[in-house]
Amino acid sequence: MRYFRSMMLGLTFAAVTALGASVFAADGSVMPKFDFDKGPGVAMAPVAAVLSDRGSGDYSRFYTPVMVQESLRDMRAQQQEEMDLQREAAYTSNVCDIRLSATINWGRSRNWPQHRSLAAACDDALSALEAVCRGELKKQVQEQISSFQCYGDGSGPNLTGGTLRYGAGASGGYTRTRDYLEQKLGD
Repeated sequence: MRYFRSMMLGLTFAAVTALGASVFAADGSVMPKFDFDKGPGVAMAPVAAVLSDRGSGDYSRFYTPVMVQESLRDMRAQQQEEMDLQREAAYTSNVCDIRLSATINWGRSRNWPQHRSLAAACDDALSALEAVCRGELKKQVQEQISSFQCYGDGSGPNLTGGTLRYGAGASGGYTRTRDYLEQKLGD
């Protein structure tokens, strides 16, 4: 237990030092910034007090602002997915003669399978947009679509306020998106 506490104190001190010396409580409140000019003993006193009275080893009441939600591998994979989607959107922009920005909403993609490419799934919607541009609705696309948002929540296509949102699902969405766009833009 003593080794665990000293390890926790060391990690907490390093995280607090690196991230601006703020400690957040689980209820969302923020402890004031520490005064590191007075030395590490004074700076760590509030954290040490919280750790020392947690004899049960349950440290869920507080945490440092270190977000350990994603590994470096996950972050790199997401960055690669973003770049892949940007490349596909650039091609769509060229076909449709528009300036199309594209993003992935990772918050709505939490349940997306890790072994499947979200950018590739969202490319189905971009391909459908390209098909609509090659048809009779190119002018409507140019007037009504300026951005593309990709999700991994299975919600399908939705066009509002100049943004085509596409919630990719387990099955391809090319036909569904093309039909949706033809109906929405053809009105």
